[in-house]
Amino acid sequence: MIRISPSGYGHVEGGCNHDVDGSIEDAGWGWVPDPSPGQWAGISEQTPLRASHGNLQCVARRRCSHCAHFLP
Repeated sequence: MIRISPSGYGHVEGGCNHDVDGSIEDAGWGWVPDPSPGQWAGISEQTPLRASHGNLQCVARRRCSHCAHFLP
């Protein structure tokens, strides 16, 4: 799953300590539950990733630097 913060960062579960108290939906985050291969690596200003669940207004344009080291 790729979690997307309201500030536009993509995160992977267990990849960093940028967790929220309670549910990510209640905190205003969105997510993509089953990203296709390469979606994580492709997140950028040129190829943003929009949430498909939760807050659908969340769009990842950057990857969390901690999570970026966690996954290829």
